[in-house]
Amino acid sequence: MLYKNEEKNQQSSVYMPSSSNHTSLLRPTIIGLLGLLITINLQAQTTNADSTWQKTFEKNLNQASQLSESGQTDLSLALTLLETAAQYNAATYYEPISKFYIRSVRQSSFEKNPKVVRQEAERIIPLLADSSQKKWQMFIKNNNDRLVNNIVQFWESNDPVLSSPTNERLIEH
Repeated sequence: MLYKNEEKNQQSSVYMPSSSNHTSLLRPTIIGLLGLLITINLQAQTTNADSTWQKTFEKNLNQASQLSESGQTDLSLALTLLETAAQYNAATYYEPISKFYIRSVRQSSFEKNPKVVRQEAERIIPLLADSSQKKWQMFIKNNNDRLVNNIVQFWESNDPVLSSPTNERLIEH
């Protein structure tokens, strides 16, 4: 096929497109291929990210299940599960995770896990009335285990749909 500005190759009598035309003809194809490669790469990254969180989530669920079967709990694990379930909208797990969380809080104390109890209380404090905030801050300052009961009472009293087994307010916060 002949292109504009073609030059005749003197040695073989074959018509060759000039280099500028050759490049301009390939440019749309190269750009299209790059776009396709970028799209495929982004999809692969998204799939890998989805797969990674799901594998980690499954591993954490299995660990929580094993702990529950043996009558044990882990507040840090419960908080991780709550956060992940809410972030990825894993609604089918809200109920068992909510129950594991409440059991974990009830079995916690400042003596067992001061850092996690303190962090959980500090996460909730902005949701409280001013008078309750001051009381909770005193409990934190004094490492008072009554705070653990107050955490459970807070979530139970703020459950918006008492008839459902899941505490929706807990999931959203």
